[in-house]
Amino acid sequence: MAIPLPLNPALAQLPVYQPGRPIEEVARELGMPAREIIKLASNENPNGPSPAALRAMEQALRQLHRSEERRVGKECRSRWSPYH
Repeated sequence: MAIPLPLNPALAQLPVYQPGRPIEEVARELGMPAREIIKLASNENPNGPSPAALRAMEQALRQLHRSEERRVGKECRSRWSPYH
């Protein structure tokens, strides 16, 4: 039995995602070899991530092992301890 999920009414007004055409289809249409076409749709980038993005990812990865619960728990204890 499917459980109906509530839907934000604003989402119902959004257009449905239309995926881009495959490179092979575009190549046929333009009469070009597919290897000469670079797809830039779907957030693709033939140059890879920027140095700034790589630095941000590396920083995030260095903190991945840390539990957010520890910091939040400590903050909650210090805020609520006067009431207990």
